[in-house]
Amino acid sequence: MVYLLLSILCSTCLFISFKWFEKYKIDSFQAIVFNSITAAICGILTSDSAFSISELLQKPWLLNACFIGIAFIISLYLFSLSIIKIGISITTVMNKISVLVPVVFAFWFYHETITAIKIVGIALGLLSIYFLTYKEETKKPEQKYLYLPIAIFILGGLTSLYIKYTQQTLLSGSDHSIFSSAIFSMAAICSVPILLFRMTYLKIKIKNIIGGILLGIPNYGSIFFLVKALDVGIGKSALYFSLNSVGV
Repeated sequence: MVYLLLSILCSTCLFISFKWFEKYKIDSFQAIVFNSITAAICGILTSDSAFSISELLQKPWLLNACFIGIAFIISLYLFSLSIIKIGISITTVMNKISVLVPVVFAFWFYHETITAIKIVGIALGLLSIYFLTYKEETKKPEQKYLYLPIAIFILGGLTSLYIKYTQQTLLSGSDHSIFSSAIFSMAAICSVPILLFRMTYLKIKIKNIIGGILLGIPNYGSIFFLVKALDVGIGKSALYFSLNSVGV
């Protein structure tokens, strides 16, 4: 439960960071790139064993980490864009209810015990997400941007689902740090070339780098502690995903 609480705390810091981005006019994409680099470094520094590229390439979960990393960087960018185009309320609600995907998967694929208490708890959790998060937007969202929250729901759900699948079937306890690092390393590999291209017409500002670093540390923690929580709470992933989403 401690790991779950730490994951919730880190995820909360992510939402706070995005609010700061808007307040201090931080370029979201630049910050997200440096966030990925920071998170990858955090994974290497906290790893229980010495980092080795040759060993990393032999890990059975490497391709999964690559997929999650790509989905993660796309999700973060869409999240920041959706806040601007659609509004923070709808965006946050869709991001949070994406927990339905891994929850349903846990019950169906891993045959986790379905009890009345779990069902009621998850249902109440989803309702609380709506009532605590949703507020009427001051302006009506443009129809052409409605794909953004839908994409966030799909990508968020698939990312959580793939994390659970990897943790359950391929990941060993000693690989948690390096697995999390691999996710963000792939995100950085995908985003750095785009950043370099953008540098031809848009300068990198110090505040964007600082914003990325401040985002990267809790971002790493949100994944690392979630994986640890799932590893400890075997048979409780549906409940843990729900609590993690509601607690943010």
